[in-house]
Amino acid sequence: MTFARTTTRAVSTDKDEYARKAQQCKSKAEQLSVKSSSSSYTTASILNTRQEIKLTQLAAESFRISGQRYDSASSYAKTASLFVETLHDPQKGAELYTEAAAVVSDSSFANEYYRKAVTNHCDSRQYDKAAMLEERMGNNSYTQNKDYESAIDAHKRASKLYAAANDLDSADRALESVAYMLAKVGKFSEAVYTYQQLAISYSKQNLKKFNVPVIMLKANILLISDCLQQQKELDFSEVRNMMEKNDCRFESREHIFLVDMIQCIVKGDLDKFADCLFWYNSIAEFDDITLLALETIKDTITERSKM
Repeated sequence: MTFARTTTRAVSTDKDEYARKAQQCKSKAEQLSVKSSSSSYTTASILNTRQEIKLTQLAAESFRISGQRYDSASSYAKTASLFVETLHDPQKGAELYTEAAAVVSDSSFANEYYRKAVTNHCDSRQYDKAAMLEERMGNNSYTQNKDYESAIDAHKRASKLYAAANDLDSADRALESVAYMLAKVGKFSEAVYTYQQLAISYSKQNLKKFNVPVIMLKANILLISDCLQQQKELDFSEVRNMMEKNDCRFESREHIFLVDMIQCIVKGDLDKFADCLFWYNSIAEFDDITLLALETIKDTITERSKM
């Protein structure tokens, strides 16, 4: 017990020491900042700026060790802005803004720093790193705040940035996340369009073109569900148009399943619908958003079976 108390006191003393050190470094850096701003752009002012950067970063690290997360993040961000605005080094600035975001636990504060890091990564033409941060922001918005709209926007930007970096696998992964979240919030028509864009991308890649039928089946099931919710009478013209498009045509077990399902809806054949689901699900399991759409289709078939 005595040893535990002694250890706790030692840790507390170390944290206090780092907190004092951080404040000292911050005060010295602020004094140098005043000198730099009052002098012209000379060798001396550049040296002052570099010393200010060194002290501010040391303050950030000391604040971090002492447990003062927001002070640490603020100091990292200050260091980043000095690299960007004074030394014209956006790459280093992006790294330090990312470090600032990593320190804080609040996603809103973190995302503010991540956005600045993304801007500077783009200025440095580091599109892959910018895309990873956009994805991280999207995941933060989705997992911590359930903010689907922000998550969708972030993943859209991530997909475009990955494409700019010629990382098609990551671009497709981010785009699929966009489609999934759009369907999750009930924006079926937008989700269908996004899945269609994903299928077009897959069709142009030799290793992925065989996944096109699975993606297009999901898109068509969502489209049918949306049509059934929006229209009073059965109209599958949009579905047929999508099925007949040359760039997304799929003649496979997925196509057979879709044709059978449309027939089940028209005839109100609930037994055949159950058989179709059992047959296809034994080959490839449906995900949660597809099951939700199939629930709507089942309700329509049930109603028509009573006519």
